[in-house]
Amino acid sequence: MTDKQITFITPVAPDHMAALQRAIDSVNAQTVPCVHLWQIDDARHGPAPLRNHLLSKVTTPYVAFLDADDTIEPDYAASCLQAMPPRGYVYTDWFIDGAHHQAPDKAWCGGTWHLITSVLRTDDVRAVGGFDETLSALEDTDFWLKIVTRRICGVRIPRPLVHYSKSDVSRSTAAKEDGRDVRIKALLHERYKNKMGCCGGQAIPNIPQGDKLDGDVLVLALWRGNRRVRGQVTRRRYPRTSYPRTLWVSPIDLQAMPDMFELV
Repeated sequence: MTDKQITFITPVAPDHMAALQRAIDSVNAQTVPCVHLWQIDDARHGPAPLRNHLLSKVTTPYVAFLDADDTIEPDYAASCLQAMPPRGYVYTDWFIDGAHHQAPDKAWCGGTWHLITSVLRTDDVRAVGGFDETLSALEDTDFWLKIVTRRICGVRIPRPLVHYSKSDVSRSTAAKEDGRDVRIKALLHERYKNKMGCCGGQAIPNIPQGDKLDGDVLVLALWRGNRRVRGQVTRRRYPRTSYPRTLWVSPIDLQAMPDMFELV
């Protein structure tokens, strides 16, 4: 094994500075020598631009993305390198507050997922264009869907080798509260709906605001107060929701109910 096979990339939000040293220490403690590149997001652009910028500086054959408030076990790098398939990448189980969380054997199919902390070939990450900097949320999901729909398949190590922190949920919470997460999931659905994942299932993220039927359109719910409504024309019962969330509805109900729905 040659010196320094893996570079770890860590974008650092200003409020994660206190946790950063733990991430640095966990990379330095690896049983094989690794490179660690990190950068503070002073402008608060989000992780995607910083990951892409640091990716441009990587010179090792493998790369991994480690969030500033997460840490890895000392044998993480060595175990992932040993498990690396001829084509593909490696992901592992993880800990949350000491509890073992199992990753799926076939990730990114049927709504399954795993952590961003996984080991990939640097050339593969660059070939898919890294992370989409235009997305204000769910850029990790988009990244993995780009990977698996190019038949770059993940191999699971059924051991918890990452300590995952849920300390910062403000970004994802904000995206849910203002309805962006559903709109971006709808965008990803359209982006990947005709592409098959390497695990044999369609690599389409779940859209929680109800199933989309043929011909449906994505609309903004205009009413206040979390409740269900029934389509005036179709008499179809739509999911319980309220402003400013989105949902799929029949276009004839949209036309008949302009006070309830607004086309996205």
